[in-house]
Amino acid sequence: MGTSWITLSTGWSLSKVQAALNFIISFLGTVAIWACSRYWWQRGGKKVLEREKSQAEVPLPKILNLAGPGDGFDAFMLLRWKIFSRPNISLLFQLLVILIISSALTFAGPLAQVSLRSTQVVRLQDLQVLKAHKSGGRFGNSLNDNVKWNSTMESLNKANFPYDQLLNVLPPPDVPWTYRSNEWDPVWRAECSFHGETLLDNLEATGVDPIVNALDAFPQYRSTYNASWLNRSEIRSQSYFNGETSFTGGKYLVKDLFLWFVLQSDPIVNDRMRTNTEPMKISISALHLKNFSVDVRDDATQAGVNAWRPTGVVTNASYSRVECNIKKKPGVTGGDSLPWVWSNDTYSLTQAYRANWFRTLSEASLRNETVIPPTPHQLFRFYQAYVIATNTWQPFPGGPVTQRLSVWKDTVQLSTACLVFLLFLLLLDSWLSVRYAWFLRRNKQKLKKTFIPDGKTDWMLHCAKLAAHEAQTEQFQDNRGPKDRDYFRRASFGNVMDPELGIKGLARVYASPNITARSKSDASTLASPTPRIIVQTDGTNDVMPTPELNPSPSPTVSFGSTGLSTASTMNEGANSIHSPGSRASSVTFCLTPSALDTPKVMQDGPKLTPASPSASIQSEQAAKETI
Repeated sequence: MGTSWITLSTGWSLSKVQAALNFIISFLGTVAIWACSRYWWQRGGKKVLEREKSQAEVPLPKILNLAGPGDGFDAFMLLRWKIFSRPNISLLFQLLVILIISSALTFAGPLAQVSLRSTQVVRLQDLQVLKAHKSGGRFGNSLNDNVKWNSTMESLNKANFPYDQLLNVLPPPDVPWTYRSNEWDPVWRAECSFHGETLLDNLEATGVDPIVNALDAFPQYRSTYNASWLNRSEIRSQSYFNGETSFTGGKYLVKDLFLWFVLQSDPIVNDRMRTNTEPMKISISALHLKNFSVDVRDDATQAGVNAWRPTGVVTNASYSRVECNIKKKPGVTGGDSLPWVWSNDTYSLTQAYRANWFRTLSEASLRNETVIPPTPHQLFRFYQAYVIATNTWQPFPGGPVTQRLSVWKDTVQLSTACLVFLLFLLLLDSWLSVRYAWFLRRNKQKLKKTFIPDGKTDWMLHCAKLAAHEAQTEQFQDNRGPKDRDYFRRASFGNVMDPELGIKGLARVYASPNITARSKSDASTLASPTPRIIVQTDGTNDVMPTPELNPSPSPTVSFGSTGLSTASTMNEGANSIHSPGSRASSVTFCLTPSALDTPKVMQDGPKLTPASPSASIQSEQAAKETI
């Protein structure tokens, strides 16, 4: 795990995690927008509640909360550049928060994509492995097992298995295991020296010795070995070859030839092949010869390989070699159940090298491509694969064993920056939600009585409640008060019910006339369609035609209790929207019982009292008006 990435799980696919992260970002962002709007409503509502006793007003921008980019756009189009003024700084901050969160929601998909990556991590896992043991007796070998050799070498390369030891067990080649030194305790360790491709200039054959005895046939190549490797009493020499030849002008020409040499401690000495305890010296070499002649002697008394005798100078010659001292770990006992490196069948080892590289080298030669000899590390890697393949050729008497090894696992990682962003949204949502819930719980009764609008629906409901209180018609037969949904469902918007009211073309919210009367007298009164305007002066009421109202514009609009005596016509504590102005000369909309839903205009005198018990909330006009 890097410092900027966090591993999530090894059992989830990248596509599933991306889909889940996309949903989480969208969900947290949506909740964040809602929580922020509740926060700003709470700030404005708190000011309304604090100023209720002093009858002070709260400017509308203070209680306006934005619930999305659309509300933000509407607010900006309404205020234009005034939104950057000091009184509207809170509204501007709301807009910026909404834009940031909305942008995150818009790009939730790309954010999820760049914040995740598919990678691999190492985890410990119990694997069924093949245990190395004495398999095949003293002639233990592994012939023509190319598939197992190559799969084992590929597995060792992927696992970065070191070149300083032989395997105790063979993990499954289809499992992406990896080498960790603390998980392996090798019985046999190897100290190797690797010699890369070395050119041999003017390599010349004796023309006497057969090619199978290459050390004698090419004296110059023989001289590349240390004298200790040529001690025939201690070292066994084995070689084999493969190549491409042609017959031209009565001569055999060798196009490409590979000679595989194995020089190792003689397994017969001290009965090493049976005891499997003594150290082993081994040298493995690949000699590549290109373009030279051979003399084929048809001699029935000799084997076919002895009939090929190289002659003349070799055009190009090079070799690669690895030399190792393999030692057993001191104090290890176990007999035949331990990895077995000694074998009397050294010939099969050279045959195995020939078989493993035969096709690759031959095809390159036939296509006239550059033939690349194996590297010394490849030579020893094959030796590791060959030995473990030989040691597991027959199943272990107890069957496969379980060993805990490190295994590469596909996993999905999350960016630390994205995690911090998600945690920030989660904490923000939690804090604002708890704060909002606590505010509602603490001020439940005050909020129910005051009814501070929150969002578009609440503002529509606020107008519907004002219209219903003006009409004083809401009454249920079972004497239960109406619910918010009843106000909302029974209200309508327009100016068709009273075209003479207010500014020409300005519509308003009306309460539905579909109500239940309390008594017969109320019913007869409510049935009267005659609208009236009440003008009160010195305690007398006069009826006069409805004039046309031409209110003058107001610089600001506030929200709160009006402070007028006529406010008693509403439920106690209710607020309204009004423009500040002279309280001695204000215009109030009211309804008499005979007017039902038709609002009229009443001019306040020095002492204002309700026109009738059914009069309701007033909507003040800012400028001084006369009727």
